[in-house]
Amino acid sequence: MKEWKRKMSAKLKIGILGGGGILTAHAPGYTRLADRCEVVVAETDASRHKEIRRLLGENVAIVEDYTEILADKDVNAVDIILPHYLHASAAIAAAEAGKHVLIEKVMARNVEECDQMINACAKAGVSLTVCHDRRYDSDWQALKRVVDSGELGDILFWKLEHNQNVVFPERSWVRSKEMLGGGAIMSCLTHQIDSLRWYEGEVDQVTCMTKTEPGRMEGESIGAVMAKMRSGALALLSINWYTQSHHAPDGLWYEFNHVTGTKGEAYFMSGKGTYVKIHDGASKQFHYDMKGEGSFVKVDVKKELTGHQRCIEQWVKSLRGEQAEILTDGTDSRKTVEVAEAAYRAEETKAVVSLPLQPCLDYASKRGLEGVQFGGMEGLSSKRDLGELLHLKDYADSLGMYINVSVGICNPLLLDESEDEARAAFIRDIRLFAKAGWHELAGVISRNDERYKHPVPWNTHLSKSADFVRSLRPVLEECGSRINIENHGDSTFDILHVVEAAGADICGVNLDTGNTLVNAEDPVLAARRVAPYTHLTHIKDGIVFFSENGVSRQGKTPGQGIVDFTSIISILGEYNPDLPLSIEDHKWIFEFPVFEQDWYAPNPHLTPYEFGQYIKLVKVVEQKLASGELPAVDAYEAIPYLEQMDERIASGVKHLRGILEKLNLQSGK
Repeated sequence: MKEWKRKMSAKLKIGILGGGGILTAHAPGYTRLADRCEVVVAETDASRHKEIRRLLGENVAIVEDYTEILADKDVNAVDIILPHYLHASAAIAAAEAGKHVLIEKVMARNVEECDQMINACAKAGVSLTVCHDRRYDSDWQALKRVVDSGELGDILFWKLEHNQNVVFPERSWVRSKEMLGGGAIMSCLTHQIDSLRWYEGEVDQVTCMTKTEPGRMEGESIGAVMAKMRSGALALLSINWYTQSHHAPDGLWYEFNHVTGTKGEAYFMSGKGTYVKIHDGASKQFHYDMKGEGSFVKVDVKKELTGHQRCIEQWVKSLRGEQAEILTDGTDSRKTVEVAEAAYRAEETKAVVSLPLQPCLDYASKRGLEGVQFGGMEGLSSKRDLGELLHLKDYADSLGMYINVSVGICNPLLLDESEDEARAAFIRDIRLFAKAGWHELAGVISRNDERYKHPVPWNTHLSKSADFVRSLRPVLEECGSRINIENHGDSTFDILHVVEAAGADICGVNLDTGNTLVNAEDPVLAARRVAPYTHLTHIKDGIVFFSENGVSRQGKTPGQGIVDFTSIISILGEYNPDLPLSIEDHKWIFEFPVFEQDWYAPNPHLTPYEFGQYIKLVKVVEQKLASGELPAVDAYEAIPYLEQMDERIASGVKHLRGILEKLNLQSGK
């Protein structure tokens, strides 16, 4: 971290991707920081270049293709001000190029794109900041200080308005519902949604009504969102792109935020400022009295910078390793998009929609899948709230989908907390999952290569893991639940040992077909070994090939590798015809030293026959790689996963459904 800060303390080079109208708001943020950063702009429309130079100086560098900026090793970060439909792809490409990302609101068109951006930046180790400028604006900050002071008492109601007369040119991308991500709500009411979340906390429920005028745009021009906050307060948010606001003589305000509490109220109005009035909500003057006592008092605000300027200033400080106040990171801003998406769903379904949404279920449902296996409690309810779990289950039920869940690491030697603390957490989660109707639970006893690298003998890991699962027997029996151990860095022989030691009534197998390959097991023989105990699956394909230190496995989607799923599914179906087949698809080349004694010794049950069958698979792959029947390993890995994800999953689903049909097994899971 110190090295990174020293590097960034020099003058930064920042690429601005896009030179459209919003550059007018961003440019002053950079010109006032010219001593700390230089910029280069990418804009395909040459007619915009003159305006770009007016805003940023005659000598500013301009390129037509933003990939030139991403390829420039001297560029530290990018500010993305492209149309909404390009936000995700540009942010992901920037992250993969190692650039920190600032992106103009709205973050993306939907939560799915937000998650892709967050994951890409996290994987690349770069920051993701969203320019929700209202949080950095002095007047909006003044209203937050009033609310946070507690002087207004318990907050009862919020009213937030956005008024404009918006007419876009005939060919503008904003007219397209697909390109914009919706209409006025996603485009600009997200200012109010984001500010409401900042002021009051998270939204619990929303309902929505909209009005579309096709002559103006495909999405809505007018929208009203009613929200109930987790705090209990109510909120009404509206946007009207059909009205004259502050630019017209005696027109309406552009934006208006009004908050009512038990002890007072406050408001912000564009062009006027922030005002507050403290009162006793039970006093007589508020009983049908038009006068009241006293007047609203204006909050003194020193306004030196716009919200955009302050956001850019804080972002540049953070890049230089200086103390900075980033109020709008990607993870937080995702929730603003989520509220807007929930509002659209409420309008579509004519129902009240609860938050958080479940993009994993939506993604799977849209692609014809029947369920989702979640990684653990954190991905379901970070607060371990039963209400959130039941909401998730109800939503899954409404889609006709099932859910599988995980309890995590069952190996005391690999826990981050004490064994007693872990056991207490397991007991709590097992009971919560059972109340939500989830009883077949996934677990693991290894992360990666502990079988042959951990200082504690592997047999000790197995016995300790079995003891830990066995210690959970009372709660597992009470809930009618079972922990199914995934073969991860361990073999199916190891998993069977734990199952038999703990008891098959409370412990089973979560078979990962692709992970059999990293332990030199034949996938079909491994499936036959564990089939009677298998209640969950990770269906994953792959190829194995000789590498410098042994053998490497490259992950692939079902049907693209060497795993014989026809034989495996036939075997598993004999024991459990309703077994869920959960596709786990990712790219990852994993090397393991199969010819070294340290690797082989902890796996005494692997017979020469099975190892020989495994080497045959390696030889088949080598031949297919040489002939071009399989794509070259490096070329396959070089394509970013997100660019292929939809296609890969669709291909895997098609392959598995074809096998199920061939075997006359039900394609319900």
